[in-house]
Amino acid sequence: MKLTVGDLEAYSYCPWLQKDGDKPFIQRPYSHEAIKSICDVTTYIVGRQLESGRVPAWSVWANKWIRTYWKDRILEDKSNTALSDGCTLILTELYQMLTQVEATPAMVNFEFELRLNDNRDHVRSTIPLVHITKDEQVELTFLDSPYRENEFRRDLIVRLGVMAVTQAMPDNKISCIRGVSMDIPNFRTKIHTLYPNEAFIENCLSDIVGLVVSIKNDVRYANRLGCHKCEIGGKCKR
Repeated sequence: MKLTVGDLEAYSYCPWLQKDGDKPFIQRPYSHEAIKSICDVTTYIVGRQLESGRVPAWSVWANKWIRTYWKDRILEDKSNTALSDGCTLILTELYQMLTQVEATPAMVNFEFELRLNDNRDHVRSTIPLVHITKDEQVELTFLDSPYRENEFRRDLIVRLGVMAVTQAMPDNKISCIRGVSMDIPNFRTKIHTLYPNEAFIENCLSDIVGLVVSIKNDVRYANRLGCHKCEIGGKCKR
């Protein structure tokens, strides 16, 4: 069976919706169109660092943001200017965080296919940033992460990424996982840092395998506790 992280997110939120294929079933509560632009700028800049071996100056970040954000927006609109100024504050925090990372960029927007259950099941997802330390340990950075610490630790995107790196790079220990949460209305950034141990990695594997097996076995029920947040509301056949 071939799945994406979106399939697992849909199933974990409401197995009935994942069966009917109604997507997007619910927006990630911390998503915003400007966040995608911030993520695009960040991965572009780190990609340049990966190619050149040099850390780009803040001016490179600022210029790339201007070209990205204002490409399809009206300059005279004051709301656009206010949003751009606020997002620039978030980019400044990302710049400061990444310039303090001592590890070297190794991969940007790393697309992977996690193989499970004796290679019978595949799950696709992406890790925004992968760094390698001097002693060959791996550091992962996820952008647009949940704001709360406990939700970040349970985030399927994070768990899939951990399993993918463990599978693809078995000789390299994952020493650090960062999650960047961006609060657009208040223009704040919260950075989670997780130092995974073997128990966490084993828990990631059991969670992912459990979801995949449940989908394969067609275990279906309606998550009625989430109905009030769902985009399609009472349209489903629950």
